[in-house]
Amino acid sequence: MKRLIGGIVTAIAVILGSAQAGTTYRYEAANINQQQDYGQIEFLSIQYDETSQRLDFGVTLGPSNTGTSPNGGWFVLSPGPNPKNSNSELAILYLDFNPASGSSTGNLYAYRYNGVAGQNTSRENSWRDRDAFITSYENGLNVNSTDIAGRPENRIELSASLDVSSFAPGTFGPDWTGVSFEDKIGTWIHFMALDQFWVDGTGRITEFDKLTPQLQTWYDITNDHTTKVNVSEPAGFALAGLLMVAGLVSWRRRRAV
Repeated sequence: MKRLIGGIVTAIAVILGSAQAGTTYRYEAANINQQQDYGQIEFLSIQYDETSQRLDFGVTLGPSNTGTSPNGGWFVLSPGPNPKNSNSELAILYLDFNPASGSSTGNLYAYRYNGVAGQNTSRENSWRDRDAFITSYENGLNVNSTDIAGRPENRIELSASLDVSSFAPGTFGPDWTGVSFEDKIGTWIHFMALDQFWVDGTGRITEFDKLTPQLQTWYDITNDHTTKVNVSEPAGFALAGLLMVAGLVSWRRRRAV
């Protein structure tokens, strides 16, 4: 009987633990008509799993309007508000990739984002603050480029699946959200052609120079709605499990009579 009770206690713990498991949120957009000098954002997908602390990011860029393909950019994500003006709450991820036709990999670099205007280390220049560096993802960006007939530019697909636990919510203070979001999202996403992109031996960026600063492709939104795509073990299912365990106890008692 003690073994049975022990098994029941374990089963209840597992069921209740599963019932409290976290949620995955996803945001998608297509054929975005904001600034598109380096190609229209034909498709964008962002997914955040608050249990495993993983961020999945994917974007398809159409052919550039400038005669030059993009090879870099950045993105900042918030749980709703405009990311651009935030400070000490969000992470910024810089992208470095080669748009040559075919499949390759690129790199990402995560920093603490500084949205205070007018500072040399603010906004897209957050990388200039060496102490703001968090981590790098060498070869963490998948790049697929397809030749567009009759054009010098390519259609570019970028994707990444990142472990972002090193800058999870609360890591750098009570207001820190990193790249997390739930039912709403804000984005500050930019792509451009870079003249120089260099990193040092510690993985920190030392040069991030735009080829033509006024030309960019971007997607900036505030408080757009996301979709909850996966809830592990809803409470109703957990309750059914508890009832099953209770029935097992009753059946065992009747057998013992």
